[in-house]
Amino acid sequence: MVTECWICQKTFSNVRKMRTHLKAHTGEKPHLCKFCSRSFSNTTLLGRHVRVRHTGNGLRCEQCSFVTVSKSRLKIHMNKHTGAKPYKCKYCSMAFSAPSRHGLHERSHTGEKPYACDQCDKAFIDKYSLVRHVRTHTGEKPYKCSYCSKAFAQRCQLQFHERTHTGEKPYECSQCEKKFSRRQELNKHMVTHEKTQKKAGTKRKVLENDSDIDDSDFDYADEMTGVGKQDRAERLASLRSANK
Repeated sequence: MVTECWICQKTFSNVRKMRTHLKAHTGEKPHLCKFCSRSFSNTTLLGRHVRVRHTGNGLRCEQCSFVTVSKSRLKIHMNKHTGAKPYKCKYCSMAFSAPSRHGLHERSHTGEKPYACDQCDKAFIDKYSLVRHVRTHTGEKPYKCSYCSKAFAQRCQLQFHERTHTGEKPYECSQCEKKFSRRQELNKHMVTHEKTQKKAGTKRKVLENDSDIDDSDFDYADEMTGVGKQDRAERLASLRSANK
């Protein structure tokens, strides 16, 4: 009996396989590695992890710590080091190092959103966006804080929260020594530098314009402040004759 996943519409030959697949959406990871603290949603992923990380049977990148059991994944990974971008968009000039990013990009041209929510009318370009959205319906929060009892629906939310415990601030301003826990905070801070630079540029322009003014203009203004002491016409006549 063919069974379909209600989240991403992927089909399976039996209910057991579909239930195992659903754990990838819910974030449930009941299968623990006996060598480390990691856990996995199914035994296949657990077995792959053990082979790659603990038995030394994985394929290792010669330039970094990346390890995989798949030759094709290693080849795609190597594109990051070589700069190769063999996956070219057929709608524009952009190219990508990985087929997954290439596919997502082309959907931005076509507007295709193949991952539809079965609880509302929203649809998404990738399954991960759908999974995050579905949690707004279910209320599920699989990402638990290591320091307190709080839990979150998204991994990035957990990372932001845990920085309030650790004090980590990975985003540093390139123009001063300030650091921030979120990129949005850094971007907001950078605006203050842009405004300061804009004001400084305006001030320099005013000073440069002021330097073009003839000193006689100021002399004329100074003289005019004393017009009350004698007739205006006589004072203007004397200034004009002095300037000849």
